[in-house]
Amino acid sequence: MDKQHFIKELQKHAKSLAKYKLNLDIDNIKNTLIAGQQHIEDNEQSVTLIDNLIPLTTKDITAEDVDFILPIISSYWMTLLHATQYKIFFYGSSSHYFSFRKIIADRFQSQLIHLDTTADVELCIQTINHPAANNETKILIYDDEGSHILRRKFDCMNVFSFIYYSALRVSCGVNKKYAMYLEHEYKKHNTLSMDNIVTGSSYAWWCVPTQLTTCTSNMSVKSGDTTFALAITEHMTQYSKLKNHIHITSFFDLHHELARSKSPFNTGVFDELKFFAKKNNIPYIQCDEEVFTSNYDEIYQPVSLHSSLEKNLLNIIISEEKLTKTIADVVEQKYFSFDFHKLINEQKNITSLCEEEMDKLSIQRGINHSKLFRYKESLRSNAHNIEKMIDNADIKNYAMYIVFPPQPRKYRENIDKEMLDEAFAFYQKITPHKKNLMLIDMSCDPDFTCHDFQDGDHLNFNGAIKFVEKLKAYGITI
Repeated sequence: MDKQHFIKELQKHAKSLAKYKLNLDIDNIKNTLIAGQQHIEDNEQSVTLIDNLIPLTTKDITAEDVDFILPIISSYWMTLLHATQYKIFFYGSSSHYFSFRKIIADRFQSQLIHLDTTADVELCIQTINHPAANNETKILIYDDEGSHILRRKFDCMNVFSFIYYSALRVSCGVNKKYAMYLEHEYKKHNTLSMDNIVTGSSYAWWCVPTQLTTCTSNMSVKSGDTTFALAITEHMTQYSKLKNHIHITSFFDLHHELARSKSPFNTGVFDELKFFAKKNNIPYIQCDEEVFTSNYDEIYQPVSLHSSLEKNLLNIIISEEKLTKTIADVVEQKYFSFDFHKLINEQKNITSLCEEEMDKLSIQRGINHSKLFRYKESLRSNAHNIEKMIDNADIKNYAMYIVFPPQPRKYRENIDKEMLDEAFAFYQKITPHKKNLMLIDMSCDPDFTCHDFQDGDHLNFNGAIKFVEKLKAYGITI
């Protein structure tokens, strides 16, 4: 058995073991090790694997046995990948080749060969198939222009892995502006040492326009995400003292997560958050915007035996430091050329509706948001994030305010009553036990009329002025 086959077979049987937990999988792993014994080096990982695997071949394995042996197999398997010598072919355009070359680790630079798509494809295949001087393992990276090479896969002899490379990019869709807004507020916080941070969803974005702030950074984002709110507040309080954290929420927010949303708008917002976080080294859900893609990649899971082979190989050959810098450079260029004033002026929306028109929109918004009530997984993770933010306020000695913003009557009436009760019950349960926490409920405030709303549930600029003024009664100066 050659080494490439040995590595793939070992991963295949280990994945099967993780899924089915059968003695047959243990036997298959043992037989793979026997067939590929010429590739087993005398090192700590191989000795540990064999010593712990042999006893399992003579008993009926349990779930505990599987949990014990899998990390050992994984460690050995990753050692095999790291110890392998590679030759990397890039089949694609010159511009994509140079962008790829920027992020590859230094030790692989000499093993990288560019095959231009303008060259004769038969000649390129001959180059790929030419025997390697040191019997290196071949990896073929291709871009969109080189994707036709997949039709000749069987002609490319002994290629260990085919990996698609997408030109490094930052999404330029409708939601780019929200990442730009966050960058604006983030820089403001770092340069002017703001007292307050606002987090939350679109309610927070419209309730606290940046034009009304003198000592506050509004780090909220449309659609909202408590995972991001937790990550950004922990990051921004590492090196600066905070006076108040104001989290502006709503009845459905506990049941909503960007990472689980399938809507194109929310997916776009999620991509923007990931890039903003990556650029500023914020430990949010990290993803490189499909710089590389594989059908089996899971962005929530670290590279391991359970990840795709492609993902593991990329983890070896790509320099994380170079990749981060390159992404930061691209994003920085986009931030630099962005018109912040145009975006900020969007928050000065003074549109208002007649009561009848607003009622129609409020009813529809309430019904739509109530559909989120079924997402119990999101409820658990959001509750955890909120509790962690509250604990952080206690530990770092700043005040946290959880604010329900003003909502039209028809919106409240059409929110699922059980969802509404569950939201209030959650916050009312945790509030009395925390000295630095205050719950502010403006959801039924009669001072806000149809003239203060721009649509069925969001304040306009005039409503925001009134909202910011009301916060002063709680000792909060925005």
